[in-house]
Amino acid sequence: MNYILCNIGNIPKHLLICINNILSVDNNAKIFLISDNNLDSKYITNINFNDFEDLIDLKKEFFEYYKNTGFSSVKYPVFYTSLLRVFMLQKASLSQNLKSFVHFDNDVSIYLPFDKIKKNFDDSKINITKVSNKDLVFGYSYFPDPELLSDLTLRIRKTMSKKFYSNQYYRGGPLNEMRILGIINKLENNIFNILPSLPYFTENKTLFDPSSYGQFLNGLHLKRGNYIFKRSHVLPTEIVGSEIKSKRIRVKFKNNLPLVVYNQESYKLANLHIHSKNLKKYLPSNYQDYISLS
Repeated sequence: MNYILCNIGNIPKHLLICINNILSVDNNAKIFLISDNNLDSKYITNINFNDFEDLIDLKKEFFEYYKNTGFSSVKYPVFYTSLLRVFMLQKASLSQNLKSFVHFDNDVSIYLPFDKIKKNFDDSKINITKVSNKDLVFGYSYFPDPELLSDLTLRIRKTMSKKFYSNQYYRGGPLNEMRILGIINKLENNIFNILPSLPYFTENKTLFDPSSYGQFLNGLHLKRGNYIFKRSHVLPTEIVGSEIKSKRIRVKFKNNLPLVVYNQESYKLANLHIHSKNLKKYLPSNYQDYISLS
């Protein structure tokens, strides 16, 4: 399967671990990296961000969109780079003539190859994870057709341009990527297929982590610990977080595999979205360093 990863700025260590993880788990993986910094490796097809003038213009536009807000692009670059990422995926997939591809954030570990989980996907929609009733997130996503991105980018631009959505769904502030995708999903429920994250709503024994499971296991990147779990982070407003807090489900990492336990049955997690960036703590059993971390 094709995997597209996106990066703006220096290549972080957790991205290298993420790439090694993909290569270790999925023997059929072909990895494409669109970035303004190339990665020298025979295992990667580099796509130069700076080869696309419209992406450069969008980068400046989105930087300004957040510039004088509480989500300053200087202090929190993740806000504008996350939004830019959808347009980067479109350029990358079309430039490489890819028929389909998987994408997720650079702090994600996977544990099952694509062929083992493809029955979860809808081949007519964008398959993505849902973190809350308001937000979608790229904990794991599958695009069966890059043309779906053309429609999505147009809807993103439309949503950003209307102050109504900002007032209605984000208290008048600038919309972040997750909220924009959530608004589109609410208004146009035929675009996305939401991947199962809880054992109650799926016949399959495989679940996907939007972000909550990874946060529970190892906290956040900047904030560690909360009022319940040491080194963990649980948000009751999140779909998975509320179930963890209620203790209806249990989460564990056993034999290098993340599991969700419900009614004495175990469900495999296809991925962990590890916000702490501590991917090395949650490596799959067959992990290898295809790319050196030094």
